[in-house]
Order: sequence, then C-alpha cells, then structure tokens
Amino acid sequence: MVVHIILGVALWMAWLEFDNARKTRAKVAPLKGAAAKGKGKPEPDDEAAHELKLGLDGIAFKSSLQGTAILALALAFYALYLKFVYPIVLLP
Repeated sequence: MVVHIILGVALWMAWLEFDNARKTRAKVAPLKGAAAKGKGKPEPDDEAAHELKLGLDGIAFKSSLQGTAILALALAFYALYLKFVYPIVLLP
C-alpha cells in the first residue's frame, strides 16, 4: 500500500511540474518575440536553467525537465517493486 501511495504522490508532483512548465511557457512566449524585436527582456540562458548539486547537505536538482525526472524515477521505483518485492507469477 505504501508503494502505491508513493507512486501516486510522485505522479501528482510530476503533473504539477508539467502544469507549471506549461504555464511558464505561455507567459514567456510573448517575451521571446518582444526580445527579438528589441522591446523586451533578453531570453535567459538555457544552460543556466539546468543545475545539479550533490553534497553532504542533500541533493538539489533544478531543470525544466524536473517533472519528467520525477515521473521516470517513480515509474522505475514501481517497476523494481513489482519485479523484486511483489512478483506476479502465473499459476499452472
């Protein structure tokens, strides 16, 4: 039961990240056109938007693909759970 709750929370968090990214793209799209015409802010550097920090105090991951990473980790965890903890065996 706990694994199903963890998977549900991870899927919910991934959905929140996808929704947030969609809203952010909708807000940034008009600025990109204005920046090309010299009327708006310049576009942020894409490489600065991706960050991974590993340290003794924890792990920090910032990316535009954060929702995808959460979803992939959740599904991988669930697949490992089904394979090793709760294997499904066909009866003869």
